[in-house]
Amino acid sequence: MNIKKLKIYNFSLTLFQKNVFAMFKGTFVAQILGVIGGLFIANIYGPKSYGIYGVFLSMASIITVVNTLQLEYAIVLTPKKQDKKQIVNLLIFISTIITLLSLLLLFFFKQSTNFSINENLFVGIIAAFLLSLVKIFEFSLISKDHFKVISFSKILTTLFTISFQILFFYISLKKGLIYGYLISIFLVSIYFFKKNGEKINFINFKKKIELIKDYHSLVKYAFPSNLINTIANNIMPILIMMFFSNSESASYFLSIKILGAPFILISNAISKPYFQKATELYKNKDYHLLKFTKKVVTNSTIIMVLFIILLNIFIKYFLSYFFDDKWTYLMDYSLILSFLFIAKSIFSPISYIVEIMDKNHIGLLFNCYLITVNIIAIYLAIRQNDSLSGIIFLSFINGLGYIFMYFYFLKQIKKQTSINEFK
Repeated sequence: MNIKKLKIYNFSLTLFQKNVFAMFKGTFVAQILGVIGGLFIANIYGPKSYGIYGVFLSMASIITVVNTLQLEYAIVLTPKKQDKKQIVNLLIFISTIITLLSLLLLFFFKQSTNFSINENLFVGIIAAFLLSLVKIFEFSLISKDHFKVISFSKILTTLFTISFQILFFYISLKKGLIYGYLISIFLVSIYFFKKNGEKINFINFKKKIELIKDYHSLVKYAFPSNLINTIANNIMPILIMMFFSNSESASYFLSIKILGAPFILISNAISKPYFQKATELYKNKDYHLLKFTKKVVTNSTIIMVLFIILLNIFIKYFLSYFFDDKWTYLMDYSLILSFLFIAKSIFSPISYIVEIMDKNHIGLLFNCYLITVNIIAIYLAIRQNDSLSGIIFLSFINGLGYIFMYFYFLKQIKKQTSINEFK
């Protein structure tokens, strides 16, 4: 029995490695193009436009979480193929309704008050809807092991975004960064829809809602948890722009983009295949989950540390030739945030373990911790009249939080393994 189980594990691990490699190829190319193209775009548009673009992306990312209520995880977690289709259809419907209601409420609020609302917020809601569709279809493809399609989509997104943003700059279109990105995700959502191959069907709501009831903890805990996490990860460019300067916000956003390139590469390449593989091991009560998780984290952390060292050398000795003094604190932000990204690489690649083990309440507490640290960080920065002091606090304290989460879930996996062996 043990020999048979070991053979199944080895075969599955090989499949996992193939999925990781498929994701790695696309994400690697996308991130290389993204960094090179992103640096060029940041240089030609300047810190003012790039800072506004960073705030726009932050708003869209936050709204996207609201659109799906975090129920996209249920697509992977549910075992039946027909149920997966039902959940996909329901989530498209929910996202559409929330988007329409948001636009209507924002429009009536603008008409009935003298309060000035930036049109970027309207565009951000539309962008969030498209991002929601991309996310829904992506999780559907994960459940089908179509990692090559997801991998290629990363390259498409980057190429479309850079191409349209450069085009719009040279034809002098206002807000070219924002509209270039909007067109890009629209095209990628169409690509995903065609590759997903499922018909959209909004009938039989009773059946769809019954399915969702089985995953009520996702809405109860995972949704507020991930909403808070998204706010925590995206609010800093907005706050820096509000309380400091556009150039500091742009520099923070660009340093996040540069350091985030290897982090996204590692996290995207590993996390989604890990979600699928770890779900299988956990449901089968396989004791290899603990060893498997440790191996994934060890490899991802080593790679991340090497990338961070190389990137800081690159930023110090290369970027200074291309970016002038308007990009305030660019090199300082990058060095300070390095610890945070290394710490994130310890837990983020396996972060789906929160949903797999149904520990969403722990995820909620952790994300409350993250946003609390963000608030304290911006308070310290305002009090010291120096954004760097706040970012130092943010990087160190949030980094410790990610390290704690890794060791906490290792303990939980070990505990669950011991229970299964006893049974």
